[in-house]
Amino acid sequence: MERYTVVTLKQRPDLENELNKLHHIGWTDFMREDPIADKYWGKLLAWFPEYQFILLNEESKPVACGNAIPFEWDGNDDSLPSGWDGVFEKGILDYEHHKQSNSLSALAIVIHPEYRCEGLSDRMVKEMKSLGIQGHLKNMVAPVRPSLKCNYPLIPMEDYIS
Repeated sequence: MERYTVVTLKQRPDLENELNKLHHIGWTDFMREDPIADKYWGKLLAWFPEYQFILLNEESKPVACGNAIPFEWDGNDDSLPSGWDGVFEKGILDYEHHKQSNSLSALAIVIHPEYRCEGLSDRMVKEMKSLGIQGHLKNMVAPVRPSLKCNYPLIPMEDYIS
């Protein structure tokens, strides 16, 4: 028997508050205070519920969530939006301007602290990719934040990632 079940907000809009609770638990203050997230979070959940998903345990308790946004991209690395907030805003603006999306960007994967170190992040990335395939999107990108970078504030990002 499968230990976890995945549902999207499109399937279960009643879980929107649970998704937001997971973000409150899992996101650092600076992420919750991001002006782009603050401006567009409601639109993300309302306009793209098929790309917002929750992992439920055997008791149907939310233990992880994932957020992604479709956007239009020509496939050229040079034309990728700059960072997390750039792709978030581009996805929203593309939708508002009726642009046909062909790509999916990860925005977040949050795992409840009690369920970390169980390999769920791999499962969540695969689920996100599957949603992109179901949506007929041909590319997937992920602007990531290195989770241990905060321990090395004086090292420039270019040096840290090399």
